[in-house]
Amino acid sequence: MAKPISIKTRREVIDYVKSGGSQRSAARKFNVSKSFVSDLVKLYNDPKDVKPKPMGGDRRSGRTKKFEKDILGELRKNPTATLQEVQESVKEKTKEKFAITTLHDFFKKRNITRKKITGHASEQR
Repeated sequence: MAKPISIKTRREVIDYVKSGGSQRSAARKFNVSKSFVSDLVKLYNDPKDVKPKPMGGDRRSGRTKKFEKDILGELRKNPTATLQEVQESVKEKTKEKFAITTLHDFFKKRNITRKKITGHASEQR
């Protein structure tokens, strides 16, 4: 995963552009993207705000939180349901489609484990 660009480099880019350098040449000189330089220059009006924003993490849990009762309700109805079955029943009920990974993360945050149920013949026991 890429690391955020240091505050020192960010300040050097701003100083370079402020002293007359073009955004394109700043991108080449500091080995960053042109869009990064452009965004940084836009932030220049607030020099305290040049620090990196958080990278990664959860940015979508608000949507699952909105439908938390529906998701958990489907699981209560069918405790052995797979994530795909939960996904399908929630979609039928709410018309909202959640990715399997989204549901996985939803359950993981709540320490709800989903185990695969395998059928075994009673003679094997």
